[in-house]
Amino acid sequence: MVPRVVILEDDASLRLALQRLCEASGLTTAAVESAEALLPVPELREGDCYVLDLHLPGVSGLEVARALRTQRPRVPILLISAYDDALSRQGCSEVGADAWMSKPFAGADLIDWVRTALQLPPEAPRASAA
Repeated sequence: MVPRVVILEDDASLRLALQRLCEASGLTTAAVESAEALLPVPELREGDCYVLDLHLPGVSGLEVARALRTQRPRVPILLISAYDDALSRQGCSEVGADAWMSKPFAGADLIDWVRTALQLPPEAPRASAA
């Protein structure tokens, strides 16, 4: 069974880019634009790993992480944000997020984190086009 990464990102272009990046790495994904689209759907709450934008309109990624931690204490959670400040990092730590990345980040770093969190072997290097 291929692990499923649930992506919560309100920026449509970044959401699509993250989804494509994960799928190109052999992972299945579910991508949503808001906590309100994620939380009521049981299948989305059963992801194997979560990539959550911290700052969202409405319910924040931090609140989603808190809810997921209550329901599924061991599921890997990565919080991402364009705002890299001490208060945001403290909030991530308090809800028990496994990791934090500030935007922009390298796609390879995100995939490496996801594969490690899911205990998958590293991705094989790709042949470069000549």
